[in-house]
Amino acid sequence: MLTITVNDRPLDVAAVVERGRLLLPMRATFTALGASVRYDPDGRVIVARSALHVLRLVIGSNDATVDGNVVPLEVPAQTIAARTYVPLRFVAQAMGAVVGYDANAQIVSITSIAPKNAAVTVLNPAPHSVVDTAYPAISATLGAANASNDAVSLTVDGQNVTTLASFDGSTITYMPRTGLTTGQHTVTFAGRTLANVAFAATWSFQTGLPPAPDAPSLSNYNFQFYASGSTLFYSGDWMHFYLVAPPGGSAQLDLCGLGYQYGLWSSRYGTLYEANFPAPLGYWMPSCTVTAVYTSWSGRQYVVPAPVVVGLYTATQATPRPRATPSPRPIPSSPRHPEPTHQPQPTPHPVHTPNPVHTPNPVRTPHPAPRRTP
Repeated sequence: MLTITVNDRPLDVAAVVERGRLLLPMRATFTALGASVRYDPDGRVIVARSALHVLRLVIGSNDATVDGNVVPLEVPAQTIAARTYVPLRFVAQAMGAVVGYDANAQIVSITSIAPKNAAVTVLNPAPHSVVDTAYPAISATLGAANASNDAVSLTVDGQNVTTLASFDGSTITYMPRTGLTTGQHTVTFAGRTLANVAFAATWSFQTGLPPAPDAPSLSNYNFQFYASGSTLFYSGDWMHFYLVAPPGGSAQLDLCGLGYQYGLWSSRYGTLYEANFPAPLGYWMPSCTVTAVYTSWSGRQYVVPAPVVVGLYTATQATPRPRATPSPRPIPSSPRHPEPTHQPQPTPHPVHTPNPVHTPNPVRTPHPAPRRTP
């Protein structure tokens, strides 16, 4: 009986022999080789990733793609009894493993060759560099390895920002939600590859914000930050916020200190920045503050001093929902002379004049006709 081992461990799977080639079930094979696998049933495409290699197979095709190169197959991947089988020797060697066969003992041995270390390259901003923005793009790339999303971490100045970063298996990218202060900042990118090889890289850079051309005018600008409509939000509601600020910049808002940062995007007028997003679920906060931070085109940061107080009722509690009167949306002012946003004014109580008493019209009694004298 034929025995298959991967790194000296028996692989308990049912093998199929096709034209003298051994085929094994897809997922069990790639998992044993330390590779992740994704299958697209529509295109019948198999994509497997190891620490060093990427393999693409199409069921029934006599060609495969290994690290971007087309390689012919003696036996294609195929579906047998509703299971997907792949040629063992080919996929093992494509993943960087060594395949051996002992005819006397009837043993097929597969040995993975793991890299001794995983290098982290392409660090941004470059180590010891000075950037002139408070919102630098921070990124790092694994040289010749891949990792899963849950096996990496990214910290900036000791704060874990992994959930706010994007990772494609090789490169991690993070854009700060709030401007970094002037001075030195330290970044650490660490984790383990798909081959369970540890990696870590730590580097530092500096942010230097020189005086911007618009620095004197920012403090005098009539910044206005407000919510459109009701400030009480329930499950399923959308939150709408507006900021009147100089054109050409960018803005972010912080929601109730919960770690949610949202971008405010400039409208066609240039001086009005808008943010529209659904209220986060699972909170019961009758009163919390939403703050806005504006960054000019030159990198100068300005914290809008007047926050907006809102209420979040998105947890599963029952409460009467008050009726809210939406406020009118103001017309943004020009960049040079911004006019104050018209806030809704309380409607004065009308003077009630008592209704006059309506006297009913008198009932007219018809005069009797004069009697005729005979």
